[in-house]
Amino acid sequence: ALVLLVAISGPGAAWYLVLAVIVSMVPPLLWLGRGIYLGRISDLDVSRHEERFGLYIVGATACLLAVILMLALGAPPDLTATFASAVCAMLVAVPVHWVMKPSVHVGVLTLAVINLAPRLPMTAIAFGLATALVAWARWHLERHTAREVVAGAALGLAGVLMVRSLGVG
Repeated sequence: ALVLLVAISGPGAAWYLVLAVIVSMVPPLLWLGRGIYLGRISDLDVSRHEERFGLYIVGATACLLAVILMLALGAPPDLTATFASAVCAMLVAVPVHWVMKPSVHVGVLTLAVINLAPRLPMTAIAFGLATALVAWARWHLERHTAREVVAGAALGLAGVLMVRSLGVG
């Protein structure tokens, strides 16, 4: 979905996507890898409740840094809004994670589909179906309960609504 947002955002937008992905993904991946290597994190799914808080903080901080860079460098609004939605969704996820493990996979896909829908509605429908498939897979593989999958989608929606209430995207 992000690649499609780049495609419709015009020339030069790919650079912003690469920058945002590197800035938002490398720190959490390094934090996770180091945690697993040192034995502080049990697995890639971060299955234990007490292990997740740090990942949310590192992830939200990295995404926030990506948004700040994109705003400072004049990135396309659709792309910036998508990453800003991810920051908001992660901030909402912090208190939710004390009750359950919401599906971040489903949440991120949900917010990307919602941000894509106004510009490419038919493509958003296809990505919506892919999101449903990922949701089913997360449940079927027993990585999440149905409640956690729905919570992930709700977090994605909440992130988009928070950003749009600020007049972005």
